[in-house]
Amino acid sequence: MVEFAIVAPLLFMLVFGMLDAGRYLLEYHHLANAVRDAARAGAVLPMATAAERTASIQTITQHVVNNVALRSLNARLVSVTEVGTIPGRRIRVTVAGVPFRPVTPFFTRRTTLPTIAAEYRHEFQ
Repeated sequence: MVEFAIVAPLLFMLVFGMLDAGRYLLEYHHLANAVRDAARAGAVLPMATAAERTASIQTITQHVVNNVALRSLNARLVSVTEVGTIPGRRIRVTVAGVPFRPVTPFFTRRTTLPTIAAEYRHEFQ
């Protein structure tokens, strides 16, 4: 029993740390998919203005993230940049600063929590 009392906290921290790492990778995967889908839609769908394109890309990104029950994504975290000289042909969508909240008690006491960022570029040909 004494040995278990010594080893149990370390074992539980290891298990919960692996769960948090898995959750982080899952949230990054969903966020990267949302950014990729939004960049593809922004480069393919015909939009009249850059403001229209930016609004639709932000809406698509929020919709995809909300559908996978990741969290509600704030539109100001999504930035859209047109790359190149032809408008709407090359789109770069970046999402940065999405907070990650670990469930492990040791990691939640840290002063700075990790954030998730994803970037995708799409060129319409």
